[in-house]
Amino acid sequence: MSSNRPDMPTDPDAASGITVPLEALVGSDAPRAMHDFVKYWIDKRGEAWMPAFGDIDPVDIPWALSRIYVVDVLPDGDFVYRLAGEAVAERYDRTLKGTRISDLFSDRSADLILERWRRVASGPSAYYSYTQHASIRGPSVTARRVMLPLGGDGRTADHLLGFAMFDEDERSQDQFSNGLITKDVRWSDLRR
Repeated sequence: MSSNRPDMPTDPDAASGITVPLEALVGSDAPRAMHDFVKYWIDKRGEAWMPAFGDIDPVDIPWALSRIYVVDVLPDGDFVYRLAGEAVAERYDRTLKGTRISDLFSDRSADLILERWRRVASGPSAYYSYTQHASIRGPSVTARRVMLPLGGDGRTADHLLGFAMFDEDERSQDQFSNGLITKDVRWSDLRR
């Protein structure tokens, strides 16, 4: 395993977080772009629990494309990156397209991510996290992420749509290293 891959401890409290209404998923201290992204997803879902993958139009959200990632939900409970914008991909030491979570992270890290992503897919739910990672150069990198389900029938997730933002003063191509501190995790149940 590469020494600059994240190695996140499993933290049951961080994985579970608090449950909030969808409108409060992203905290008031989050960047405006994150609020706008969640609002876009809400508008696209209409009366369904979630929009379909095909409902998300890159033309509508050019300001978000470098921060988006989409993963396919696999029958075996794993996930494969379908695409990752530049701001997301530069944080890892490899191309993400076609990569399984279980191949990208150590077992402990993959377990935590899989637990969260499976909850998004099966709930269906949405989550927001605010984390601080060690980087290969030493300084920490803070990241805010939101993960939202996508499904062709409006009820069953076949993709997950993520949006990640890293602190502006840390936008270099520094990559994640070992260690993660979860500062905030919020969940929303999307069933109506």
